[in-house]
Amino acid sequence: FGMAPRNMAHFAWSQTETILQVHGSGPFTSTVVEPVYELADQGVFSLTSLLLPGRPTWSSPPDCFALRISATVRGNAGEGDVVGARCFPPRSDDHRRNHLIQGVTMKRVLVLGLLALSVPSHARGQATTPQISKPGVRYGANPAVGRTFTHDGVKLYYEVYGAGEPLLLVHGNGGSIADLGAQIAHFRKRYKVIAMDSRDQGRSGDSPDKLTYEKMTDDLAALLDHLRAGPVNVLGWSDGGIEALLLGIRHPAKVKKIATMAANLNPGEDALRPDVIALVRSMIAAVPAADRDTPQGRRALKVTGMMLDEPHIEVKALEAITAPTLVLAGDHDLIRDEHTVDIYHHLPNSQLAIFPNATHMVPFDDPVSFNATVERFFRTPFVKKQRIDDTLKSLEKLRASVP
Repeated sequence: FGMAPRNMAHFAWSQTETILQVHGSGPFTSTVVEPVYELADQGVFSLTSLLLPGRPTWSSPPDCFALRISATVRGNAGEGDVVGARCFPPRSDDHRRNHLIQGVTMKRVLVLGLLALSVPSHARGQATTPQISKPGVRYGANPAVGRTFTHDGVKLYYEVYGAGEPLLLVHGNGGSIADLGAQIAHFRKRYKVIAMDSRDQGRSGDSPDKLTYEKMTDDLAALLDHLRAGPVNVLGWSDGGIEALLLGIRHPAKVKKIATMAANLNPGEDALRPDVIALVRSMIAAVPAADRDTPQGRRALKVTGMMLDEPHIEVKALEAITAPTLVLAGDHDLIRDEHTVDIYHHLPNSQLAIFPNATHMVPFDDPVSFNATVERFFRTPFVKKQRIDDTLKSLEKLRASVP
């Protein structure tokens, strides 16, 4: 599946499993437990990471569907929108379920990691789907700028955009450069943006041994050496946020400032909510047996499974990070609020930003607010606030300004 219309095919509801993601407006319900999927008449949706196990059913079968489908398919990291519509005469529910809807064939697409960005999750409270790339630019699949280099025996894919102060962007679990399209499009106007597909993900090669955050972090450091770039500002999302913190610990000379979105230091319930851990386990269990021993299946299980075993960062280790660090999260994040605040408190030069009415997906759901917050941090000289002294100074200015 890719941008080219020639890749369009018919999508059969009768497939045994399909992975899509729903975002946008309109009434719908979804579940990864029961094969239920409801669409309203004339509903318009954008689909990418929802597991539909079995054949969908409707509580009130619609007569017309208008679907916009966009997805990043593992092993062929293209993405784009395909619009299709199909109307049916009033017939039985079974007949409608078995009809073909024009769309994209996605047979046995594997379950991707949710904790970060395998593909964007539900956009909540957004009137429209944000534009994530410049017209004609396929971030993450751009032959004009795509390059590779090899580190630790793994072939790694990267792209570079813009000019100016270097900014390293790091995607999340099971994702790719394409997930950061909204950030690349924004920051490339002022920065030299560097982005890489992590090992075992996107267009980068597979590694022969266990996947760890330390290995992915060292890959990023090797990329900076390869490009002779640094020190750099670093923006990481979810797994990328973990790697951003590890860059500050393991390679401090390569880091100027860090912005870490929704990172966790361990895979336990003090960092992640129990329902999040249960969801990841269910996603791993949902990978079909026939796919588990395929190259794609082994990759999916390896990458998604690491979220149950990694990372293992002592909170005290954060105290060694001297780079100014912005800690970000949504107030409805997958990471526990108290864990995010604990990270903030153990960083000696830190700031904290919690986005209201936002989830783990705020960089995708609301890129305007997210990018503006991060850019303000990068562009503003860091001054560590003194709780009492700076409060009294501002209070004095306030009193002096009042007639």
